[in-house]
Amino acid sequence: MRSYICIFALLIVLAPTVHAKQFEVENCESSAMGDINWAVDFIDKNIEEMLSQASFIPSKYGDDIRKKWPTSTLKCSTKKKCDGDVLGYHRGGNKINLCWDEIRDQSTTRCDLVGIIMHEKAHAANVPIEKKHNDANEYAYVRGIDLVYRFDDVVERICLAPPVTSATGGSIVESGGTARLALGEHCSTNTQCSSNNCGAGGVCVCNDSNDCGSDSRCKKRIGKNYCVPTGGDFGDYCEKNSDCSRGKCEKKSCVCDKDNDCTTLLGDTHFRCAKPGLGFGKNFCQATSVSNGGTCQRDSDCDSDKCKKDKCEAKK
Repeated sequence: MRSYICIFALLIVLAPTVHAKQFEVENCESSAMGDINWAVDFIDKNIEEMLSQASFIPSKYGDDIRKKWPTSTLKCSTKKKCDGDVLGYHRGGNKINLCWDEIRDQSTTRCDLVGIIMHEKAHAANVPIEKKHNDANEYAYVRGIDLVYRFDDVVERICLAPPVTSATGGSIVESGGTARLALGEHCSTNTQCSSNNCGAGGVCVCNDSNDCGSDSRCKKRIGKNYCVPTGGDFGDYCEKNSDCSRGKCEKKSCVCDKDNDCTTLLGDTHFRCAKPGLGFGKNFCQATSVSNGGTCQRDSDCDSDKCKKDKCEAKK
């Protein structure tokens, strides 16, 4: 009975929005609904600005976030997966699980909640993540290079200081005065788009790299071209080595190639460029002065010079 009451309450509050009949909330106490409604309404009004400022996310993933958001389901969860510092998680599909007891107990702000929701929505859109994404508390540098964490930061920054005017604008006006549609806007003919390219699904897509700006290039896909950031740093999406400012492109992400790549990025010599175990995953920066209990690959990564089962431990 509770879930029906919660869903009904959300639909009443969100009735003026365009997707009120599609968006759902499950298993949330009535005391949570005011905060959830506020967060959803804020995202409705600012999702274009969020994606515009998160230009490091390739447009194909941004388009997926934009497309899937109106049909999302938010579920308040009390499952064991919520134990510890986990405030939300995604297990596939278009459902976002919120660990509401943990969110409440940690005095989370409404802007934090907006960040949690969009963090998990990025996962739902398959935005690439760093190898150490789930160990970000242990590896602080991950939050600075992981695309999902960076998106989370953009979202919370916008929430804390909403823009007076949107940077996205919605249309481009040519010198002749004719308004033309920007990339990502819906179209029916090529001439409606500033790029002169109305792609599959009736959306304006890039025609060449000039349409993407100075820091991106146009990745060609039949009917589904999209802009890929170039000159990226660690964690940024890439298609080839030249898309990265340092290191190399590995499995669609800029990663380190040699030890001094990590030194340059982190400003610390106590890191090396590590290869993933058994050849799976991507290169990453591994700390080389790790205290007991920390993650390691080999003995020299540990202060104790003893790495056992990927954890540093004291010598007996």
